[in-house]
Amino acid sequence: MTYIYDQKGDYQKAVEYFQKAIEIDRGYGDYHRVSMRKLNLGDTYREMKDYEKAEKYLLEGLEDVKKIGDKYWEAYGYKYLGLLYRDKGDKKTAKDYLMRAYNLYKSIGVEEDAEEVLI
Repeated sequence: MTYIYDQKGDYQKAVEYFQKAIEIDRGYGDYHRVSMRKLNLGDTYREMKDYEKAEKYLLEGLEDVKKIGDKYWEAYGYKYLGLLYRDKGDKKTAKDYLMRAYNLYKSIGVEEDAEEVLI
């Protein structure tokens, strides 16, 4: 449901459902899913141009997926941070994060996502 609202541009609804999903996942002790949802929530805040909240959730989600050892979602976190800094006008930091995402995607063999980051 969260992704549908996000894709439709109804960001407030998406945020509401991401937050509910995070609470449900926490209740079940599924911290891996919580970390992925935080990354997606952070990207939704980026799309809303609420950069402060976006950065908060992206950094939290990234830290959590790194602890879990999920390289795929770690690369996603770097990609989302790259997009955040691009939107904020900080091209150097954006490029640094996007290159981290690219290199990580390449190292785990996810060529399609690696190519997408270059675009």
